Amino acid sequence: WYQRRVRGVLNYYTNYYYKSNLSRQEWKGRPRFSSPCSPSSRPPNMVSTSDTDDNIIVETPGNKRSGRNRLACVLVVLVVLLSLIVVLCVTIKARVVLVVFPDKPEVPDNDDRDYRVIQLKNSIKATLISDSSSRTASTSFNVAVGSLCNPDEVLGLAHYLEHMLFMGTKKYDKENEADKFASDNDGWINAWTDDSNTNYHFLVENSGLKQMTDIYAQFFISPLLKKDSLEREMQAVESEYKMGFSSNFWPEYELMIGLASPASPYSRFSTGSISTLNRTDIREKLWDFYDAYYSANLITVAIIGNETLDTLQEWAEEIFTAIPNKEKSKPVFNVLPFPKADSRYITRQVYYQPKSDMDSLKLIFPVNIRDYPNLSYITYLLGYEGKGSLFQYLSTRGYITSLVSSISVEAQNFVLVGVYCDLTEKGLGDPKSIIEAFFKFIARINENGINEKLWQENKMIDNLKFKFKEKEDPASYASSISSNMAKRDDPRDYLDPPSRRIYNETLEKEIMSFITPDNFNMYLSSLKLSVDNKTEYGPQLDQEEEWYSTPYANKEMFADDIANWKTVTLDDDLHLPEENIFIPVDFRVLEKEGGDLPTLVNNTQDLTVWWYQDDEFNQPKIYTGCRIQPGTNTPNTRDTLLSEMLHGMYSIETSDSLYPALSVDYNLNVGFSDFWVLWLSGFSDTEKVQKVIESGLDSLFELDFEQDDGHFNATVREPIRKDYLNVKKLDASSAHPQIR
Repeated sequence: WYQRRVRGVLNYYTNYYYKSNLSRQEWKGRPRFSSPCSPSSRPPNMVSTSDTDDNIIVETPGNKRSGRNRLACVLVVLVVLLSLIVVLCVTIKARVVLVVFPDKPEVPDNDDRDYRVIQLKNSIKATLISDSSSRTASTSFNVAVGSLCNPDEVLGLAHYLEHMLFMGTKKYDKENEADKFASDNDGWINAWTDDSNTNYHFLVENSGLKQMTDIYAQFFISPLLKKDSLEREMQAVESEYKMGFSSNFWPEYELMIGLASPASPYSRFSTGSISTLNRTDIREKLWDFYDAYYSANLITVAIIGNETLDTLQEWAEEIFTAIPNKEKSKPVFNVLPFPKADSRYITRQVYYQPKSDMDSLKLIFPVNIRDYPNLSYITYLLGYEGKGSLFQYLSTRGYITSLVSSISVEAQNFVLVGVYCDLTEKGLGDPKSIIEAFFKFIARINENGINEKLWQENKMIDNLKFKFKEKEDPASYASSISSNMAKRDDPRDYLDPPSRRIYNETLEKEIMSFITPDNFNMYLSSLKLSVDNKTEYGPQLDQEEEWYSTPYANKEMFADDIANWKTVTLDDDLHLPEENIFIPVDFRVLEKEGGDLPTLVNNTQDLTVWWYQDDEFNQPKIYTGCRIQPGTNTPNTRDTLLSEMLHGMYSIETSDSLYPALSVDYNLNVGFSDFWVLWLSGFSDTEKVQKVIESGLDSLFELDFEQDDGHFNATVREPIRKDYLNVKKLDASSAHPQIR
């Protein structure tokens, strides 16, 4: 287009010059040559506006005029070219410059959606996802700022701003217009604030995606932060804060961070309340925070809808380019909350009362490294429940009823690796023996260095789960991707695919160097701890947490204990996992057989079998269930509780033999009520399915009903009793006699 315009202008001025300086005869006899788009050389599908005018004359033999006219012509042409260049530059500048990344997110095998990652001129990065089969749509905006950026004098400001942005913008000035539009389009709105991110997302019908996306985008273009909404949204934040009083999570979380180093922003109250937000200058503080952090270069977006990628890109270009890029730097936090070797914040023993009747022990290790995928190796080993595991060692000795290992906090320059145990009465009275067993297992892990074979097996298992992962709902998926985009530079890593992990022995050893007796805190919770005096389970709870009034005691660990844990001896009952024999290898999806309804394949007096082959999801998965009718009596409370205890016994019995199968998503379970149900789900590899069923049935028929009463009460009966009391919010005195 530009070539044709330039050529046309040149033709006009050169022809005008020669025509005005030549005689009629000289003009008709001027020489001609073909331009690149003249009839003799242009492609047949390209049409010129004027074949004659496309010919550019550069010289005429009969032209004997002075060089001044020729110079004037050249000057005219140069001026015109310069003008065109200026216009061209302005036009290009006015257009939205797009970078389309060549790499796309690595996705599960059954994901048939189309992906494209782009970056707009204002530095907003967006992942576009076209899903023609989706009935709903979503957009998620993630701002790389969270509660760690709260000013000391206005705790909870990041969370409060999240609320206030929904209260209207210049373009959509009515309060809660986003909520109303979402409701009118069979959807909902939501947002969350964590340490380092604030995420805004929604779910609507496909037809409402563009306008709903525009409503949200205005939060980052022209919010109003209305004065008459300040108090109401402050009350909303207060309500969320008070909801935490009825849970265990928030009081425990605030207790843990409140005992961190005050030099770290991690130690500050994050939710916010009326007491922290009710200030005369709160609106100015909101604007200051917004201007300081809400910038296009800190925003990442994920859009999911049934439109084509080109349409979604067009919408992104149209809607997001108005978000201003203030070129703000991503907040950086270098002060660690639990600095190693500072006994004021590390090697602490914290005892506290929970909100519900749960006896638990938590061991928290700060790991000053941010490589989440590689941390899966240590959490896999610590949380393993098969033969030789830490769980089997402690549960068979009557200390615990459950054990979980995970990353509890993912901050910018550190993570907290945790081990969480539900305790028996014995475990509550002897947490040091549990900690000693833990470090015996760590010594076993470190005995021969990092086990690459186990590392690769763990990666293979995680990769299987990822490859055959089912679709999430669009809102959860968009929210997850947009927040991951803030942490991952390579689009292939947006979904944290296990296949992208690379074995790095040096890095794994560095991670293990933080799992030591002089780099952890112990948190023990029980209602048996007292605020009045010392008990057999711990010291007097002589302090009270500021925000949730949790009674606690904070003591330094004994140097002798730390020294003993550093020199533990290996125990043969603790060892690394054996090779997993349940990992499937056959992922064939068979051709459809049978009709569209289940087929009766066996019908006798004792056995009825129905079969149906799924052809909708095309996954190498199986689901089978067997219902066993033991009698015709209507179950009573006693029978129901006995059935639950039988289920508990079965779960414990199969925990070591079937855990390897569970780790690759095989689930064999038994339920007992007015009838028994045995069901199995997982990959449809026939050989592995047979092994799972055989192992599960062997355990069912070999249950030990002669086990020690103390062990049975601690591991089976007591957890069920506590569950009933906590769920029903009952006191032991008012509970049903069968539960007591």
